[in-house]
Parts: sequence; C-alpha cells; structure tokens
Amino acid sequence: MAIKLENLKITQITDTFKDQVCEILYFSKHNEPSQREQDRMWTALKRMPYDKFSCIKSPDGTIYLSGKTEDIEAKINGHHYNIGPYHVLISKSSIMGKQLNPIHLIPDYDPKTSNRHLHHYGSIGGQPHPLLYEPRWCWASIGPSYMSALHDTDIVDMFRLLYIFLIRLDNNSPLCSAWKTEAMSHGVLL
Repeated sequence: MAIKLENLKITQITDTFKDQVCEILYFSKHNEPSQREQDRMWTALKRMPYDKFSCIKSPDGTIYLSGKTEDIEAKINGHHYNIGPYHVLISKSSIMGKQLNPIHLIPDYDPKTSNRHLHHYGSIGGQPHPLLYEPRWCWASIGPSYMSALHDTDIVDMFRLLYIFLIRLDNNSPLCSAWKTEAMSHGVLL
C-alpha cells in the first residue's frame, strides 16, 4: 500500500506557542505539565482543522495564542462558500484571568474588517490594528462550554469550541448581516 504524501496533513506548532501554553498551565495548575501530557496536547491540536499554532504579540503588548484554521466552508443563504481560513486568537490574559475577552476571530480575507463573523464583531474605535479592536460577541449556546474549558484551562478544547463557533451558523440570526455580504463577496461559491 502506497501512502500519498500530498494527502498528509501537517500542522505546525511553534516552540513559542508550546512555551506559552506550558507557562499558562503552570500558572493555572501550579505545576508544569509532564512530557506525556504535553505530547498528548500537541497531538490533539494537530488532529484539529488548523494549519498552524503560534503566538502573536499585539501592539499594546498583549500575548495571544493563535491558531490559523484550514479553509472554512459556510452555508450562507442556502449556498455553500469557501470563505478561507480564520485566525483564532485567545489572549493569554483571558485564559489566566478566566475571562471571555479579549478573544478574536479574524478572517484571513480581510483582517481589518469589523464584521468578523455572524456572531462576532470587532469595534474599531479608531484603532489601527485588528488586535486592538474591542471584541463583541454573541456567545449563544457555546458560551457555557467555552467557559467550562476556560475554567479547566483546556487549551485544546478552547480552540475546538471556537472552531465549532466558526462553522455552525444560524442564518436566521439578525446579528451582523453585513458579515454575510462580506463573506459571500470574498468567498468562493462551491
């Protein structure tokens, strides 16, 4: 049996991401995760529909754990679109403080848009950088699950839940209909 290398998915996890996650876990659980726990976590992250995990420092010094998703496919107004990848950014301070913000979901097609997702908006407020926008959310039914992962400092589950948030849309929602227009104009009809 031949294995086609073109079908293998390789997710990159940077050393900086690993270091920051271990620091967060040490702070939250008062002990460093064992090598086995770390390996389990990196393996779980690599199995998710993300291409890369890294760290980003915003202009105000906030450190974010960043995951770049694979292309997102969304059903909008009855049609399927490939709207490209998203950058899922969870601030280190939100994890350590057990708070819902700042967390950003930034579409690759237009990082500076304020209409980031059907239920996520970035209030620009004159800020020049998307990580300085004030994130606004409608957490809907995913909020309690995310809070549970946050309180457990379960980094893998946080990224998993935010990915689910990205792909499950309520097209009857009155929220951020401008996002639908942007996503359809930047997306590829499938």
